[in-house]
Amino acid sequence: MTLTNRQGHWGLTLIELLIVLVITGVLISLAVPSWQGFHGGGVVEEARLVLTRLDLKQRAFRQEHGRYAGESDLPPLASLSPRLSSYYTLQVDLPPDGFQLLLTSGDHNWPSLGLDHLGLWSGSAVGDLASAP
Repeated sequence: MTLTNRQGHWGLTLIELLIVLVITGVLISLAVPSWQGFHGGGVVEEARLVLTRLDLKQRAFRQEHGRYAGESDLPPLASLSPRLSSYYTLQVDLPPDGFQLLLTSGDHNWPSLGLDHLGLWSGSAVGDLASAP
């Protein structure tokens, strides 16, 4: 590969530029799935932390008011995690004997996560939930 031609001008041939583009494309195609997995794992971990914080807020609310907090009594998801609020919506179910906090997503790439008053985790990523806090 030479950068000069017969007239002494510097440059690369079209084939050389295409080879560079192909190599760059291959490297990007290898890096993007790894980055997406890393990013997705961070979002799910943040969702677990937010549910744990909401669980603590539920318990404090019950100590003070004698009942579990409804959705309107808890802080909005955007104030707990602005990034998470773009992926999930919070739902609070209040059966007579406790509560269930649910983070649901309309996107099938993000698992739904739940935490109840007994500290039991639930969700669509059951294998991932085994390592939940």
